[in-house]
Amino acid sequence: MNDVIQIVKTSLQGRDFDTVNGRLVCSMQQVADAPSALRRFVDFGGEGWLCVTTHQDILRFGPSQPLALSSDGAAWPLCGEAARGAVSLHLQRGATGWELTTIERLPAEGPDDVIVKGVMKARDGRGDLHYETAWRPVDVAGLVEMRPGAFRFVGSQSAKPEKEA
Repeated sequence: MNDVIQIVKTSLQGRDFDTVNGRLVCSMQQVADAPSALRRFVDFGGEGWLCVTTHQDILRFGPSQPLALSSDGAAWPLCGEAARGAVSLHLQRGATGWELTTIERLPAEGPDDVIVKGVMKARDGRGDLHYETAWRPVDVAGLVEMRPGAFRFVGSQSAKPEKEA
């Protein structure tokens, strides 16, 4: 195990996670109108979640249950995340439109490229959300610290129904 992974593991002691060597590369596109942003998000496919103005609940989707929204322009996307293999798409409403950020997991270029895999409970209580966070060394007043540099949604796991007593 390399030194950087050991440093990250020590700093996150007591938390449930896995570490691997790798890096995340991000690119962002600005989209001015809601129908275009929503179309690009839906066309990406994969698995994920989406919040839109026409639905009170978070919409979840996956390969066996694709996102089905009308193209009449009534649904304005607020935010969402989707994952398809090593690539994820993050959608959020910005000041002048929508931001679509593509995040791709790539092999490490050096020993400092570390990804931490983590799990969070979904806000709606319907399971777990899986994420990857890329850590990178940052010079802080002459000292090198490992800090999170990017993250991506990688999928979800539905909550198991509780057994009746």
